[in-house]
Amino acid sequence: MGKGYTIQSNTLQACPLESASIIVFDQPGPEKKEWLTQTWGISYHTLESALDPSSGARIEFEDDHIAIVLNLPKNYSQNEKLLFGVHTMGMFLVSEKLIIVHPSEDLKIDEGSRHHKIDDPLDVMLRIFSGAIRHFSDHLKVIAQISESLEKKGTGSVANEYLMGMFALEKSLVYYLAALGANTTLLEKLKGNARRLKFDEDHLDFLDDLLIDIRQANRLAEIYSNILNNLMEARGSIVNNTMNQLIKRLTIISVVLMPLNLIAGIGGMSEFTSMTGSLPLWISYPSLVLGLGIIGWITYRILKRLS
Repeated sequence: MGKGYTIQSNTLQACPLESASIIVFDQPGPEKKEWLTQTWGISYHTLESALDPSSGARIEFEDDHIAIVLNLPKNYSQNEKLLFGVHTMGMFLVSEKLIIVHPSEDLKIDEGSRHHKIDDPLDVMLRIFSGAIRHFSDHLKVIAQISESLEKKGTGSVANEYLMGMFALEKSLVYYLAALGANTTLLEKLKGNARRLKFDEDHLDFLDDLLIDIRQANRLAEIYSNILNNLMEARGSIVNNTMNQLIKRLTIISVVLMPLNLIAGIGGMSEFTSMTGSLPLWISYPSLVLGLGIIGWITYRILKRLS
């Protein structure tokens, strides 16, 4: 059905659901959602929206529980083609218990800050916030490294793959900025409702640390987004300049060959043979090739001087 945990000696210990103070549901199906609705009074609509990435982070105060929706970064996969996504998870405070609903099986509820002890479900909830912020920060570092690698590989190249990679990273940063901004607002609302949530001084200290960390991550995402945006603009200018140079060279070649084609087309091989009938072939044809070469070279020099 789900995973149950209890808090013993400031650590989480697995236990049956009946005695658990923290209950975790990974990828809940219709049966699990029905059980949550009937047992804990959490509406089906709230459960659905908690797992909908488009719904965003928020907090809702109901009569018998408090619903908190948090934005999380998705674990990156090579199939995503440099696109870092965001999903959501739900946390419900019901009768001194913390019920967690997560869209995948990779949630680690104890991966947050180790500087704050675990005494109650609220500490676990704040640790999940801490783990999410750290996950965002780690992904931002990876995005910066990939961006630098694309910049080096794309220098002097007109291939679209590097530019498309930068577009994917920029799109990822847009997602991250929106998610971090929503999470920041959520943390500020948690602090504003500290009395209603029964936060003590330790909880508030932890919350202040989280606000500092998430604002730093948000600022870092803004810096990387600006850098990547400027890099894409510079990359586009470089590609355009490279294409202009290639077109210029092809134009020069076409113009150089134009008078040569004209001469060859007007004379033709039969006419040229009749015009040079008194000359041996080993003199007439090499002279033609030499003359065409001289005309082509003169045309090239004129174009170079004009350009």
